[in-house]
Amino acid sequence: MTALRNGETARGSGLCGLKPYTVYLITLKILFCVCLAHARQSSSPEAAKGVALITDSIKPLQIGDTIPEALWHMPLQMVKAGQEGSTTVKLNNYRGKLIILDFWATWCTPCIAMIPKMDSLQKTFSKQLQFISCSSQKEEQVLPFIAKLEQRLKQQFHIPLVNGKNFLYRAFPHVYLPHYVWIYKGRVRAITAFREVNQSNIESVLNGKNVKLPLKIDEKRVKVDYAKPLFIDGNGGTGDELQYISQLAKYTPGISGYHLKIDSVNGDKITLSNMPLYKIYAFAYGERYDYIGDNRVLLTVKESEPIMPGEGESFKQWRMKYAYCYELKVPSALNSRFYRMMQADLARLFPQYRARLKKKKMRCLALVRTSNIDKLKAKPGEGLESTKLVYSINNGPLSNLIDDLNIFSLQMLPTPVIDETGYRDFVTLTLDCNLSKVDELNRELAKYDLALKEVKRSIKVLEISDAVLKQ
Repeated sequence: MTALRNGETARGSGLCGLKPYTVYLITLKILFCVCLAHARQSSSPEAAKGVALITDSIKPLQIGDTIPEALWHMPLQMVKAGQEGSTTVKLNNYRGKLIILDFWATWCTPCIAMIPKMDSLQKTFSKQLQFISCSSQKEEQVLPFIAKLEQRLKQQFHIPLVNGKNFLYRAFPHVYLPHYVWIYKGRVRAITAFREVNQSNIESVLNGKNVKLPLKIDEKRVKVDYAKPLFIDGNGGTGDELQYISQLAKYTPGISGYHLKIDSVNGDKITLSNMPLYKIYAFAYGERYDYIGDNRVLLTVKESEPIMPGEGESFKQWRMKYAYCYELKVPSALNSRFYRMMQADLARLFPQYRARLKKKKMRCLALVRTSNIDKLKAKPGEGLESTKLVYSINNGPLSNLIDDLNIFSLQMLPTPVIDETGYRDFVTLTLDCNLSKVDELNRELAKYDLALKEVKRSIKVLEISDAVLKQ
């Protein structure tokens, strides 16, 4: 083998004198250097800046808009490797299919409920449909959550999971989750909520039917400072001098929910935003420690629509017409009369109705102990890690479980949950199950010698009736 000296070049017939194997090695080395230089050039700051500029130029897209060509080819980082170990995916990989982008999060209950449903739809329409799930959360939050969900449901999900606030968030901005963007034949076909993602609508779109799916409209989120009165000076004033507030307003876009502040120094305050009237009554008559759920409200009125939405009625449309915002703040000297004042407010504001608590015998789910063995009592300092998929009480009262079942998990059942355990010590327990299913709950409760049993009991219910108005 002939070696080249330092500074000497091989040209003309110089390479011809080398053996074929040597020429082959030199050629490979030259090609390697060229590829390496090209790779370095591609990953240069200038190249990265170019990608950033393309991303920054993305404009929000609406229904009917054409997907820009650049969007089809921009890589999306996957949470876990897909087929053949690929770590990225592009919209262009599924260009001939109906693509549904699923924007979700691990803390969003409807999002979680849609995961197995989407997986089933993906299998049904595998040749014509492709879901892509997008989460702005970190990989270390998403991967363990999906693994736990797969273990719980005893199935694996095969929908691509892409992570990070990528260019899709710029192209399809939104406020509330879940959020679904339908892309078909190069255009944005629909932007919907989760109820519209079903087999019938997918078949209609794939078959070219002119079906108009309801547009998901996100109301602009309005920041509310609950340390100050609502609606006064745009909620920008100090409100420091206000000792007593009682106010009522009709539906106001952008705010919702329940907020209670217990303050022995400055006085208690409750804010109920965009709520049905029967729920405002329920908070007033349930007072601080007794939650009155829908299954404990008895309406005996001729016209129930102004108080409670009917079955099958669009809650959003109903709320815009009949919901109220109510706020009460009292000085600390009146804290003991807080809920009586709230009840008096409702009587003044809605004289056409009469509300009262009464006893009624009805079916209930009673939490009972099945033995005298104490498997509940918490040890000093004991605590459990709580996750979205596992319910736990960390050194707290058993009444927390009763409240959570009534308020969240079993609120749609006609049977209120009551406590007949007689247990008063603090407990530590964990329930690894679907809390909305009584049979699964009982399976987990059995570990603590507890059970939910259907019984008939006389319990307090809230009756709202028409008032007899004096002429």
